[in-house]
Amino acid sequence: MKTVCMLAATLIVLSACGSDRDTGASDGENADGQAQEKLAERGQDIFRDRGFGEIEIACIDCHADFDE
Repeated sequence: MKTVCMLAATLIVLSACGSDRDTGASDGENADGQAQEKLAERGQDIFRDRGFGEIEIACIDCHADFDE
């Protein structure tokens, strides 16, 4: 369960990191961005899902998902 929380948190942090590149992305770069968004969304789902692990507790029960 701890590993899942760490993975979810890592995905959330990585998805929040921006890029200094201009917005004129090619199709390949756009596809990569969409794939990262889907991974970030999946990580957020896991972070909040109490039914994901063996016990009914979610990462969000102990960890915040916002900046203080």
